[in-house]
Amino acid sequence: MAWYANWTRGVYYKDYELVPEGMMEHFTIAQRFKQAFPDLFPVYSTSNYSVQTTSKMRTIQSGLSFMAGLLQDTGPLESSESRLNITMTGYQPPGIEIAKNSEDRLLRFVDSCPKYEKYIETLAWKKESRLFEASEEYKSGIKTVAESFNFEVTIEDTKALYYLCAVELMSPTQSKHSQFCNVFDETAFGILDFDKSLEKYYKYSYPYKTTYQMSCLLLKDIISQLESNNTTPVLKFAHEETLLPLFSLMGMFDDGEILTHATPDYLNLKMKTGKIVPFAANVAFVKHSCSGEDSPRIQVLVNEREIDIPLCSSRPSTCTLQELKHIMTTRADGCNFGLICDVSEDREFSTLHLILAALLTVTIVQATYIFFHCIKRCPFRKPAIVLEQIDSFCRYLTAGTLSDLFWRSWRL
Repeated sequence: MAWYANWTRGVYYKDYELVPEGMMEHFTIAQRFKQAFPDLFPVYSTSNYSVQTTSKMRTIQSGLSFMAGLLQDTGPLESSESRLNITMTGYQPPGIEIAKNSEDRLLRFVDSCPKYEKYIETLAWKKESRLFEASEEYKSGIKTVAESFNFEVTIEDTKALYYLCAVELMSPTQSKHSQFCNVFDETAFGILDFDKSLEKYYKYSYPYKTTYQMSCLLLKDIISQLESNNTTPVLKFAHEETLLPLFSLMGMFDDGEILTHATPDYLNLKMKTGKIVPFAANVAFVKHSCSGEDSPRIQVLVNEREIDIPLCSSRPSTCTLQELKHIMTTRADGCNFGLICDVSEDREFSTLHLILAALLTVTIVQATYIFFHCIKRCPFRKPAIVLEQIDSFCRYLTAGTLSDLFWRSWRL
């Protein structure tokens, strides 16, 4: 604990704010995109650019920081002694469209999908995460963290320190020498990263169809933009819970089977959320017209690197628009957002429910028959004894699980 005695509180920010390092990341990402694709970014006017963000403050600041990098030294705002001496070498304020959470099915669909909010968001990831935290591999891997202290450190303490490490990495004063990060070795970081990846994976990726199908309107909008002849850059700023479902809908970063707490070699997975959706994560869809081909091809860049789309059979490195459409319609069952997110769909009787209901009905009918048959044939027996025999019969017939299974299935 000697290091704690020398620890000083750094400069920190509210979790709804974009930190200065994040602003600079977006600023420089924009400049790299402009350098890589100079023809895609014309002189600014509101009709030349489409810029959309969610209603979250961090996202709005991300959009503004990106646009500042993209439009640096192209606007009228700069220090000037006279309004008559306006030049276009200063800051260019961009126009930004901001959507309300409750109405944002395009970028903030997690808040507009009742089925996701009710069944998946709060419960899906907890089981696998708890099983992983209960494993010997997890416990032995974080022992080095406890050795940095003179008292017992619980799993919850370790996860809190991991979070504090992330907070300090975002601090302009602590990012280069975070003492909280120094208590973790490479093994502990790998274990805690996978634990966090499991949470995000079950919340936003492959295990549940709803989690990736609800992003289909976004993919549909992207395809619509790519199909048009409009050359206006379309820029959207959202969240990791926007990108991970979209990547999963497109079949990207798929390890071939559903990941669990027992997944071996978890350090070498394709679905490493810390690398896929870090701070300032981004995806770009670039349309290329290729000679000798009727249909343009779409290149996908994730964090400025070209990524294959395995579901594009003709050429994984670039998809045709038809292939992207096929992915959207088949993977999202036609992309009916109302049906994908409708909670009432889960309340309807499935085939399993009907079978269980029929079995339960048969059980009740048989029990009722035995009751009246016994009353008629054995009038000298006390009702309590008869009821006890019927109860025993029902328990034998159903093994005490049929009605329980029925009601549990109904609740799901």
